[in-house]
Amino acid sequence: MAFDIITVEPTINAGAYSVRDVFFDMTSFNLPARACKLVNAFIEVPDSGLADDETLSVLFFQDNAGGNLASAGINNTANISLANFALNKYIGTIGMFCEENQQHPSAIDEMGFFHGTSIVSSVGLDSGDAATRRDQSLSDVSLILKANKDVSTSDHRYQMFVAAVTGIGTIDLSSATSCKLHLHVEY
Repeated sequence: MAFDIITVEPTINAGAYSVRDVFFDMTSFNLPARACKLVNAFIEVPDSGLADDETLSVLFFQDNAGGNLASAGINNTANISLANFALNKYIGTIGMFCEENQQHPSAIDEMGFFHGTSIVSSVGLDSGDAATRRDQSLSDVSLILKANKDVSTSDHRYQMFVAAVTGIGTIDLSSATSCKLHLHVEY
């Protein structure tokens, strides 16, 4: 059993995002082995404009043959067709949430963080306060990432793709144009 930390640096847009907007679109990354277990994930955003209870859905794919989630680009509503979504070989989603008391000390005032969870149920997502919704619908990260065996060149061994779509809240970033998605994997 081995462990690794993969850092993916997708492009995002400064400005306000609405619900179901693409936070970042299909971005490639490489796994250290063909199959890995995702055990933890978080996103760091170099902007202090994140607020409590904002959420993202981070989607993992084996391919990018179907293209991006939004034809108009990031910070626009996801509108990929079902056929193109299938061509991308979707394998799973993790939820990411921002919670003020989970943020780092004020020494890092210019950073915001989303913390990863697995989505296990949609029960309670539209009722009650945000803390209750989160407790009823999210658990620890646990997702198997497995690269497409057909996409393995010397430059892109065990290549996968990741994208993120906004969920609850209106994410408003004043200056960030990139973020870092950190994936902790076991293989």
